[in-house]
Amino acid sequence: MYCLEPRDYYKIHNILKESSKTPTFAFSVVNHVIQGFVYVNDVIGPSSGFVRTCSGVYHVFGKVDDLMFNKSFYRYFVENIYSKEKRFTVFTPSTEWETFFDETFKTYVKKMVRSKYRFVSSGVDSKYTLPNLYELKDFNSDTLRNSENFNEPYMLEYWGSESNFLKNGLGVCLMHKENIIAECMSIFHSGK
Repeated sequence: MYCLEPRDYYKIHNILKESSKTPTFAFSVVNHVIQGFVYVNDVIGPSSGFVRTCSGVYHVFGKVDDLMFNKSFYRYFVENIYSKEKRFTVFTPSTEWETFFDETFKTYVKKMVRSKYRFVSSGVDSKYTLPNLYELKDFNSDTLRNSENFNEPYMLEYWGSESNFLKNGLGVCLMHKENIIAECMSIFHSGK
């Protein structure tokens, strides 16, 4: 197993694009929007690997039948992650990868089902009128400081910095007078 240099992340871009199950954060790392790491089975022509964010979110990709890579990945998990890091969340692109995790990691991990959604614009501008004293705002430095959920530790964990979020992220909050009463934020953004 090899750790790709960031300048070589482009080598896996087509593999990630081939699967409709590739999560946004994998592209966030590969497109250099957030920091992370890419490990592969072959530096010259990778066919299997995983993308890791600094917050402990992983995506495996490519061929599941590379036994040498799979053993290296398992060893990496046992030696570097298990009981050492607070998070190990893996997204898989196929039932074959799910089976690999079910069989190989069964004593270490719990399986969860997640869904992926893609925004498709209707082309119709929606205009909502809010009652007086309510305002919908994009997140900025001031609103981030007042957010209970999307505060500095959150920004550091998922975006690396507040400035990176403000440059690349998406977030809105509903204000009532000066108080945030509802908020929504992108955890990751792929750069598109």
